[in-house]
Amino acid sequence: MSAGDNLGLTPLQQITLQDFENGHDRRYGTSNPERLDIPFWNATVKGGYNPYIAKRVFVDGVSEADIAKERVEIMKKVYGEEGDSDESSDEGFDMQALESSLDAAEGVTQGEIDDDANSWGNPIWCNDCMFSADVQLPDGRTVQIGGEREDFYDPNFLVYNDVIVFRPEEDGSIKPATGHFDIYGYPEHAFPPTDSHSATLLLGQKEILILGNKSTPQRDVSDSTPVYMLNVATWKMTRMETTGRGPGLIWDHQATLQGNVLRVEAQADVLAGQTECSVMVAGKRKRVPVQDNEVWNLDLGTMVWRHEESSWQTVTRKPRWSSRVGVLI
Repeated sequence: MSAGDNLGLTPLQQITLQDFENGHDRRYGTSNPERLDIPFWNATVKGGYNPYIAKRVFVDGVSEADIAKERVEIMKKVYGEEGDSDESSDEGFDMQALESSLDAAEGVTQGEIDDDANSWGNPIWCNDCMFSADVQLPDGRTVQIGGEREDFYDPNFLVYNDVIVFRPEEDGSIKPATGHFDIYGYPEHAFPPTDSHSATLLLGQKEILILGNKSTPQRDVSDSTPVYMLNVATWKMTRMETTGRGPGLIWDHQATLQGNVLRVEAQADVLAGQTECSVMVAGKRKRVPVQDNEVWNLDLGTMVWRHEESSWQTVTRKPRWSSRVGVLI
């Protein structure tokens, strides 16, 4: 898509209520791929909007300026009138108060979840998500693959299977607001909703290898590792079959290309969460932590896995909450 001519208007102001009603739901592609030119989706990418803002604007009739004022008042209540938001200091900072205030502001208190869910039935699509995989191509384009919005309890929880290709500006920067991007959708069977995966540009620079998925359906009793190849010329997605002992349904891992071999292991950034995989044990699916000495090598020529010696731990580590960084460690 290209940038619009409505200078001075925000991306949401450039679309209509009908555009919102027609486009706020998830939509799978009907072909592999299908280029999706949906006005509401384009606007949310250009403006970086989350579902809460879109709902407030199109359903509640609140202007973006008033929403911004509401946020300022919320932050004042959390940090005080001076608006000191330095989270690096524990003095005067109340993580629980911040979470409660922002949850209330975004309508995700338990009392409001049911109302939102009943009103919409489906989550509102947006591009304000986490746990996607981004790859920069040699020509400056950036490819965003999949991702997740919010947690399971939120009415707008959604795991995506879209691919968004951002084209660079003349200075090489990526600016979604200009509209220089394309959104590609896929049938669910061709590429399922995927998050917490890795994406690696291969040596020929013509394909991106996508590996892992935290959101693999529980009904999937296979222990095979999800591996997909994305062609950066056609944007077609292909499921790759592998053999050998792979990591299973792995997520939050790191993948490193070493020649024609992809090395998969636990991620080095502890604050980002623990790498886990899901395996079938006695007919039941178990979440198993990946140990520091677990390494799997995928030969990209033969698509055969080789597993290095390791010691498995079959009892999931008990998570511990860190209020300073706001993550499970």
